[in-house]
Amino acid sequence: MESLIDTHIRRTNRNLLLTNLGIFAFLVFVSWASYRYYYNFFYGPFPISRSDLLSLSNPQSKQEYFVAVHGDTILDTGFYRVEQTLDKYTKRVESESITGYYELLLIDQRLLIVYTERPSSSIDFVGSLESIPDDLQEELVDKSESPLREAILPFMLDATSFRTPGYWGLLFLIPAFAFSLWNIQKSVRRFINPSLHPIYKSLQRYGDPLEVARSIDNEFRSRELLVQLPKCFLTASWLVVPTVFRTDFVHLIYILWVYKRRTKHSVNFIPIGTTFTAVIITRFGRKIEIHSTELGVNRILEALYQRVPWIQIGYSDELEKIFRKNPQELIAYVDNRREEYRSQREAEEDFKQSQSYNAPSDEDLEKAKRYGKVLGLHGKVTIDDIKQNYRDLIAKYHPDKVQHLGEELQRMAEEKTKEINEAYEYFKKKYSFD
Repeated sequence: MESLIDTHIRRTNRNLLLTNLGIFAFLVFVSWASYRYYYNFFYGPFPISRSDLLSLSNPQSKQEYFVAVHGDTILDTGFYRVEQTLDKYTKRVESESITGYYELLLIDQRLLIVYTERPSSSIDFVGSLESIPDDLQEELVDKSESPLREAILPFMLDATSFRTPGYWGLLFLIPAFAFSLWNIQKSVRRFINPSLHPIYKSLQRYGDPLEVARSIDNEFRSRELLVQLPKCFLTASWLVVPTVFRTDFVHLIYILWVYKRRTKHSVNFIPIGTTFTAVIITRFGRKIEIHSTELGVNRILEALYQRVPWIQIGYSDELEKIFRKNPQELIAYVDNRREEYRSQREAEEDFKQSQSYNAPSDEDLEKAKRYGKVLGLHGKVTIDDIKQNYRDLIAKYHPDKVQHLGEELQRMAEEKTKEINEAYEYFKKKYSFD
């Protein structure tokens, strides 16, 4: 039977492999779709004869469309491309700038529209053969006189930077190909040797990974204290947080600090919603985030506090500063709280056992009854009840509070204080607490 650890290793490996195969397939498709462009990018510009250029009717049908063209003379059309900046709210034009110019290059008796970044007097151009934009066709070509209109070729030469988009494409494609191939081989290696998986490496913090994995699996299968929470679950000793590409296994005693993070979202200063996150910080410095509803986040924090009540609950800037600059201080503080909690639990257990199993004598019962009455104790009580009542009574009957009321009242207060201390010492000795 497959173990819980093996299940999550196989799941995360599968997700990693399928995701990166999908990325790789997408990149192959993009490369295939861009083949014509990159063929011209790497091998162009190509020389083109006048006869081939003048006989061309559709530039899209030509494989080698990044060409070098030589003409007879250059003519200014008076047309240029303008880029406008609009106000975000009123949509009024705030500024305009010229981004390119349209020229006419005379080649024999025909005219080729050339788009350049700046006016040019040259008759030699390098660029890509493109279809004429509809607005330019309408304004420059269709509205021209008949002889001129018939002389203009049915395509244009874009003489602006042809290779710039290609460089940006390569800057994306090459790292993306390398990234996807790296993750594919990584997932294959982990399928072959699961001990290479980060889950196994993370379990090394707690001892031998195989033994730790077996312990987690036994707790999960026994279903003892198993609690299913939003996007995670608790076993008797472990918090398990599965995500798409990884699963965090955290032993509960290694949790330091948990808190709820509320994030408000807005668009143009208009609130559109709030998201909630349970943030769990371990003594290894790892910050685990579980996104859920507010109710779901509250359930996670409550369940963790019930299992490990000594952890730090709630966010503060001071705690964040301590954790970033001196995490050992926070670790020591939580460890101290854990020891205090353990000592208190042991004392309470001893107290319960002494109440349940020690058969007190009549004299002891009389003392317990008398001293319990002095401390105001009734029925079954805990050590915390004894301590609290003692502190309250000492504060109430302290002689210093009545010294201004005369010697008689001060003497009575001293006797009452002595009686309270005697009763408290009796219970301290009887139930062995500090």
